[in-house]
Amino acid sequence: MKRLALLVTMLLAAGCGSDVEGQPQPQPKRNELGPATSACPMPITFQLLDGWRGVRQTLKTRQGDVLCQMLLGPTMDAGSLRIYRVTGTADSKAALEPLSDVLPGAENKVYQQVPVTAGTATELTYVINWGDRLTKSSMLAVPYRDGVVVLQIMGESNAAAYEASIKAYEQAKNTVTLT
Repeated sequence: MKRLALLVTMLLAAGCGSDVEGQPQPQPKRNELGPATSACPMPITFQLLDGWRGVRQTLKTRQGDVLCQMLLGPTMDAGSLRIYRVTGTADSKAALEPLSDVLPGAENKVYQQVPVTAGTATELTYVINWGDRLTKSSMLAVPYRDGVVVLQIMGESNAAAYEASIKAYEQAKNTVTLT
């Protein structure tokens, strides 16, 4: 019994079994976009679905800077989301309006405040009239300290890619936080 007590004392003194030292450090999540160490550093962070990846972009448009293109597979053909940064406003609806104005065939635009982990965002839902069919689509605008980040579903013309993009959009919407 004395040997067991001595062994336990030695192990505790060495730190074995101690919760004080050697705490595991948080590791970057495998399918996460947003942090500085991810494929697309940006002011927001969210989880990707399996098979999706981010490709950093540096495109400036009238509507905002394109920060990232999320892709399923090697090309946009399988599914895609585009992520913009809009500066000069913290108003998420104001950030969405120029983007929605350039959507060909967009009708029935509805702006709605939605709760997200990062606070409150504005979601724009709209219908695209392709002539032979209608497709419902969405954009999400998340305000942050220096502006607004907008997620836009792409590929509405390809039904299979669009369905995959909706799932990725919902995943991003449900896990978005400020970086």
